[in-house]
Amino acid sequence: MGSFHVSAVVHAIATATRYRTGVVDIDRIRQDVVPLVRTIRPGSLFDDPSLSAVRHDIVGVMRAIPMPDVDTVLSELANSNHIDPVEYLFNNTVLLTANGVSRAVEVRPMFTNRNLTTEWFDQFLTPNQYNNLVKHIAAKTRHSRDESEVREFVHDYVTNTSGRDGLRDRIIAGDDPSPACIRAWVWKQALSTFRNEGTDAQTRTVKGSKTERDLREGTPVEVSCAVDGPTTVVYALEGGSDNDPGMFATSSASHGHALLDVVDAAPSHEDVLAHQRALDQGMARLDAAVRAYKPGAADRYSRVLGHLARGLSPSEVAQAEDVSPARAATLIAEVRTAGRIRASRDRVRGDIIRYLETEPMSTLADLADDLSVDDACIRDAVTELVTEGVISWRRGGSLHVTRDTLDIRGM
Repeated sequence: MGSFHVSAVVHAIATATRYRTGVVDIDRIRQDVVPLVRTIRPGSLFDDPSLSAVRHDIVGVMRAIPMPDVDTVLSELANSNHIDPVEYLFNNTVLLTANGVSRAVEVRPMFTNRNLTTEWFDQFLTPNQYNNLVKHIAAKTRHSRDESEVREFVHDYVTNTSGRDGLRDRIIAGDDPSPACIRAWVWKQALSTFRNEGTDAQTRTVKGSKTERDLREGTPVEVSCAVDGPTTVVYALEGGSDNDPGMFATSSASHGHALLDVVDAAPSHEDVLAHQRALDQGMARLDAAVRAYKPGAADRYSRVLGHLARGLSPSEVAQAEDVSPARAATLIAEVRTAGRIRASRDRVRGDIIRYLETEPMSTLADLADDLSVDDACIRDAVTELVTEGVISWRRGGSLHVTRDTLDIRGM
């Protein structure tokens, strides 16, 4: 029997087990191997320039050769120690041995000229792996915690690496990168970007980017806004000191906190509306979260949220609510807790939307299996998204994204 057909069966087994020594049912191999032979693409088998003129004829002849009975090929593989004889003879399953895996790696280029890196990322980068990668990079990013920017780093790395089929040699050799390798490579690319931003005047001003020398010497980088006219600035307020409410503020004063966004003094009418709509939606979402968290005193906690949004300090909140500073600190802490719960829910919402965009018509069970989130939290978030019309139920209990979700991605 021709070695080509042996290679085809080995490749079918390896593909079914993702090049691991896992067990696969023989019936699946019977189904997979014949279409594989009929659709063979030459790949590196015919890289020899002397065969270029007859390459098409050779492939045609190979496709025309009758495929031997798959069991005959499997018997030969068992005798040559490419598959486990016990699994084959007694369990009606196939298990590649170490020799079988080596043979599969060797013959893989015969059966594909596709971008192996893209295929590998399609299998590896599940929603859960993607989110873990983003969280890892964000945790290491001390001076830019904007999640959308971190996601850009991940997206750019995957796009650039896939574009040049950068992992092909490793994949063909059977040396698939581990998650730790991917995290290290993405971080290295992000670090290079941060270094470049530290020497750029615009990013040093707007984002507070620093060079390595700045970081070593503790050089402060002043953040300023040099535009004329009225300007709305959004700041991230973290911590919980007496002079820091610990959430966020929208005003024209920096309060000494990290700059998140600046609206140009002369924006277009559409930009103004979009920006204000985003702020209104965010405040409405936070207000609803605070009221749900403290239903017994919803109005008071809603007012405290409004005080914080206007940039009032804890002492000013105490004066506005006519309470002691200690009581004001407690009110602020409760509002912060409600905000963190809302932020956690929004992250789950974003994860669900991204998952459904890549895996349409998935069910609640699929979400529970692939997202590392409590089932009750998933159900609550799905109910909320369905109520808002972002996703909808379809026949068979599946879910579907019903409208553009650009405005709520990354939550």
